[in-house]
Amino acid sequence: MTQIGSPAAIVTGAGSGIGREIAKLLHGEGYALVLVGRRREALDDTARSLPGEPQAAVHPADVTDLKAARGVVDAAVDRFGRLDVLVNNAGYAPMIPVHETGDDEATRIFAINAMGPIAMTRVALGVMLKRGSGSIVTTTSVAADDPFPGLSVYGAAKAAMNTLSKGIANEYAEQGIRAFAVAPGAVETQMLRAIVPEDVMPASATLSPEEVAMVIVDAALGRRDEPNGSTITVPNR
Repeated sequence: MTQIGSPAAIVTGAGSGIGREIAKLLHGEGYALVLVGRRREALDDTARSLPGEPQAAVHPADVTDLKAARGVVDAAVDRFGRLDVLVNNAGYAPMIPVHETGDDEATRIFAINAMGPIAMTRVALGVMLKRGSGSIVTTTSVAADDPFPGLSVYGAAKAAMNTLSKGIANEYAEQGIRAFAVAPGAVETQMLRAIVPEDVMPASATLSPEEVAMVIVDAALGRRDEPNGSTITVPNR
């Protein structure tokens, strides 16, 4: 284990979209990074967009594998000797009515959007509590409050993470831990366009990944006015 001077962060879903933009912003703030996602090629592309120091380590992992999810935190600490920020950004949002959502699909939705992040958060908290500080930010969704038809199960999984963020603040704020959920509306990403065509929602009405990433990073670094544990909504234009 190497103890570095730079703060260190984990970003899941770092291969594209919001996650890639979060990585760029944190790198610009001087953070060493562990970039997490299922596709190494996409993570390598993100790493190449972060030239110079501090370091950016690529760590392919599927957060539905809870052992692998927990191992991400161990890998970050082994690599950098510390963990200051965890951004749970990986997501999965199929558009399926509730009555058509089978057991396997419901399990996958919750595994990616809730169970994997919870597994990583548990281990990250153990590391952060020893340091007496740390930030955990989870990308959720406005669907947690008012799901678009077909996104009810996805919204339920994201609602769980809104509640968890508040709970973390309630339990650990006095020990130096901050937690936020950032709940954007529709964001112009591949995930959105896989389920919503532009004739239904034009790009002019969506958020850019950069806009959402800025809110997430500001929350992680303590630059927001919202109370610890808040869900920060980022509405569409």
